[in-house]
Amino acid sequence: MSIYPKSIRARLIIEFTIVVTIVLALFGYYNYSRTASQLEENLTQQAKATIERLSVSLPGPIWNYEPEFIDKNALSEMQADFVSGISVKSKTEVLALFIKDDAGEIVKSKTLPKDFSDKLSETLLFNDDGELQEVGNVEVFIDDSKVQEILQGVLMRQVIQALILDVLIALLIFFIIMRIVLKPLNQIGTAINDIASGEGDLTQRLDTNSATEISALAQGFNGFVENLQTIVTELFSLSEKLQSTALESRQIINETSDGVLNQQTKIDMVATATSEMSQSIGNVANNANAASESASDANHKAEEGNHIVNQAVTVIQSLANEITSVTQATQQLITEGENIGTVLDVIKSISEQTNLLALNAAIEAARAGEAGRGFAVVADEVRTLAQKTNESTDEIHQSILNLRSCSETVEKGIVNLEHHASSGVTKVSDAGEAINKILDAVNTIAEMNSHIAEASQEQSSVISEINENIVNISMVAEETAERAKETGEKSGEVETLANNIRDMMSRFKI
Repeated sequence: MSIYPKSIRARLIIEFTIVVTIVLALFGYYNYSRTASQLEENLTQQAKATIERLSVSLPGPIWNYEPEFIDKNALSEMQADFVSGISVKSKTEVLALFIKDDAGEIVKSKTLPKDFSDKLSETLLFNDDGELQEVGNVEVFIDDSKVQEILQGVLMRQVIQALILDVLIALLIFFIIMRIVLKPLNQIGTAINDIASGEGDLTQRLDTNSATEISALAQGFNGFVENLQTIVTELFSLSEKLQSTALESRQIINETSDGVLNQQTKIDMVATATSEMSQSIGNVANNANAASESASDANHKAEEGNHIVNQAVTVIQSLANEITSVTQATQQLITEGENIGTVLDVIKSISEQTNLLALNAAIEAARAGEAGRGFAVVADEVRTLAQKTNESTDEIHQSILNLRSCSETVEKGIVNLEHHASSGVTKVSDAGEAINKILDAVNTIAEMNSHIAEASQEQSSVISEINENIVNISMVAEETAERAKETGEKSGEVETLANNIRDMMSRFKI
């Protein structure tokens, strides 16, 4: 905690006193130093004069060895206040040693006290017929106690003078400050305290007739009070308007808060409906995607069916071509069978003729007897062979008849098969065209489902954004409702503050 006083009066007195004390101390130090220098210089001059006199008066008595004259000369110089001792020595011994004891009495001593250090010394020369002879030396011990007493007195006078001047200047400054500074400042302070206490009279003004700095301060204070009076007047009017505005604002905010709450309820309903719509659109999009995938699968299956139908058409056409070839081969086979029948008829005829010839030969061999026996055997064999050939021809002819009957049956079946194959090709072609139409329809359905899925996805995205925005709007509306509620509370506080401000402003006299 600072011990420095807070009062301006005390501070000014202390600071001026310190400054004056420092100035007086500097002047006192200067006077003290000057006086000490002068006293020391005088003391040195006197000591030099004393040793010069002794250097003139002592060589003769020392040369003539006259101790009485030596003592008289030394004692005469010992009378001075600044001389504390005189020592006269020859080249071999101390001729005279006088000192002053504690009582200030001059006594002759044989030894020199230890505290005798400040001294002047001079060699003693005797003029022996024009020739200077050294006969000894003299030492004068200086006592500056008188000088110190004088200096101490000077110092005391300086201190007393400084204290007296400090007191006089402090009193003078006190009265000057009280009259010129503190009294007007006290008036200003009283006026300011009156205003600060809340019961101030803003119509009062300070005296500004004097031409001092305090007058300028009073003018500034009067200007401040005048501006303050204007401000307080305006504040009083504004506080009434603020109170009325705060009341209206609180009513409007209450209505706004109710409207915001109602709006928030409707926004929540819209958000719920939008969420349900988003889910429905999502289901539509999912179903459209599923239908698109099913259509895509059907498209692939239709393409595979179309491919299989095309292959079947190709195969049936190849089969029809083969059937045509088989029909032609069958007809050729029947023709060749008929040709073989003709050949068999020829062979049969030849066989019958051979049989007749063999029979004739056998008859001729029988007629020949033994000579025709071998020929009869041959004829018999030929007849047997002709008979077998005839039988084989009959069998072949029967087989050809059977083959012809089968060929005719096969031909009829092939003709029917060719007709059915041609009809199958036509129906398979019709099926291929139907599958192509189904493929086109499936492609159209798949494309439409894709467009529906994309549109549903876009609608779902848009609905999601709308839902998100509605949620944000709901949050903002909720926050707005809270802010409106807080604003209503703050408006109540503003109304209270306006009442307080009006009550406070009414304390001033304007």
